[in-house]
Parts: sequence; structure tokens; C-alpha cells
Amino acid sequence: ELAITVDGRYRLWLNGEPVGRGPTRASPHFQRYDHYAVALNPGVNHIAVLIHVPGVDLAWYETVKGGWQPVFGDGGLYVEIVTGGAPARIDWRMMETPAWRRDTVRSGWGQDFIEDFDARLLDPAWIRAEFDDADWPAARDMVSIGSGDEIARGFGRVEPFPALLRSEIP
Repeated sequence: ELAITVDGRYRLWLNGEPVGRGPTRASPHFQRYDHYAVALNPGVNHIAVLIHVPGVDLAWYETVKGGWQPVFGDGGLYVEIVTGGAPARIDWRMMETPAWRRDTVRSGWGQDFIEDFDARLLDPAWIRAEFDDADWPAARDMVSIGSGDEIARGFGRVEPFPALLRSEIP
């Protein structure tokens, strides 16, 4: 089973095949995660996730607020694959695509930005297992342990998605 959620919206592929999109609308304080029954190939598998994070409150999106927002900002991704009762190891690489313009206007209060996408700037092969992402930077785990002073004042481990709830919407 593959579990996934993101601060924003996602589209998910496994080994070049579309798996799903989401997540369902939820407060970031009680984030919902989607779950998919997936068939993994023996050996290496390729997971591709396209993420859109508006960064402002919208009718369908609530920005992250609380203790973890200043630590991480917006755009966290959570993915876990459980095989045979144990989590699988996932090595992530990430890249911010230049395909979307970031300076477009919103179509109205509470509505999303007008999409301006240049498909020539997004390699269609990036979702496939044979794609070479070696020049992409490695993603980082979004967990902050805190310094000794912070721990002494009651601030310790900070991580996004403090309460993950399984979505019951198929």
C-alpha cells in the first residue's frame, strides 16, 4: 500500500503509469492522506509526484499555520510504501519546474491562479523509470529536532502533518 498526502495538490505516477491525484480537502492540522494498493516491480521502482502549492488561502486550500510553518514553509510531501509489513526505502530527488509562470493573477477571491504552463519546459519523460534525475538535488526529510536551548524551553521535534488521518474517500 502506498500512502500519500501533500500540502497542496498532487498527481502521482508509479513506473510511468498514473496512480491518482489528491488529497481530499482537509485542515493542515488534521491532514488527510490517500492510500492506493500498488503492485511494485522487483528491485527498483520509480515514483513521480507533481505538486502544486498555491501558498495563499483559497476556497480549496488552507495555508499551513502553527509551529511547523516557520520551520518548513509550504509544500510538504508525505509518502510511505508498506511492503510485507515494513516501510520501503525511498530515495527522493526534487526539482522546481520552470514550466509554470509564478506571476499570474488570481481569477477571483478564493480562487486559484490563472494557469500559464509552457509544456516545452517540462520533460515528459520525467515520470518514467528510465529518466535520469542524477542532476536533481536530493530532497530533505522535513523533521527539525531543535537545539538544546529549544528543547529545554519545551520546543523539540517539529514535523509537518502533526495529525495524519486516513481518507475514506476512494
